[in-house]
Amino acid sequence: MNEQSSFREIRSAVYNDQEIIDFKGNPLIEALPPILSPEEAYEKLSYYPPYDVEEANLPTHIRYHALSRYTFYSV
Repeated sequence: MNEQSSFREIRSAVYNDQEIIDFKGNPLIEALPPILSPEEAYEKLSYYPPYDVEEANLPTHIRYHALSRYTFYSV
């Protein structure tokens, strides 16, 4: 990557007004995205791996052997 192409990837910070008094005036915090609601955080942190419906009906001790197939690294 040359020097000229790296400058195109630099973005200017967008500062957000903070509702929490302790965060106001802190440029590092003001440049962060808005705080997520619990529902938004839950949705963004949730991961639902694909699964085989027929396999889901197998006994638990059998299904345990399929766990290694679904790694979080494939997200």
